[in-house]
Amino acid sequence: MNFEALDGTKLIIFMIAGAAFAGVGLYLLLRPKAEGAAKIELFGLKFESSSAGLLVFLVGAAFMSLPLFVKEQKETIPLITQPKAPTNRANPSDKPGEVSPADPVLLSGAKVVEEVEPNNEQSAPNKILHGQRVKGEVFKDEPDWFVMPVPEGGVRGDQIMLKQVSGKEVRLEAYNAREEHKGWIRTTDGARYLEIKTDFGDRIYFKVHTIYSAGPSRYELAVVPSD
Repeated sequence: MNFEALDGTKLIIFMIAGAAFAGVGLYLLLRPKAEGAAKIELFGLKFESSSAGLLVFLVGAAFMSLPLFVKEQKETIPLITQPKAPTNRANPSDKPGEVSPADPVLLSGAKVVEEVEPNNEQSAPNKILHGQRVKGEVFKDEPDWFVMPVPEGGVRGDQIMLKQVSGKEVRLEAYNAREEHKGWIRTTDGARYLEIKTDFGDRIYFKVHTIYSAGPSRYELAVVPSD
């Protein structure tokens, strides 16, 4: 017969209770009785057969012998694992402001520079300067993002130049410091210009992309003074 395992505290309580019962039973069995009472012989000793002491003693002995038949329940300590830090990976965004911004990658101060990957999200753009020309290439669903600090004199009246170098088509979208869409241009051959007619705040975001999947489209981007 299998008995349910008990924890150590419960076993100790049962043993203490058993000892108490056994002690009371022995007292009832061994105390002097009136002559002529019916007796039984147990363990070489004579007891009154009608006495409840025998029953009480047996109950106490049963409680005390529980550790012989019932296994002690082992206390298990749950394994505490360190929770993983949440990852904040986002897919390339079609609009600015959907992910937390990060420090932009500052390109060199040369007049003509190459983009630095990865810059496929608005949260991780390349930083370019006013008048600087940047070269890059895009694939479908893999846009390039740039940010340009607006100089003290502003950029109203200047032009955003987008030039297609190879491929089917490239497009550019411009956003102001409040991440509002302020215009776009596309080109399938040569350069196109978008005149800046409004204030952009302290920075301009550029998103260059293509809708065609036939290989990469190479381009050049710059903000230049109007002629």
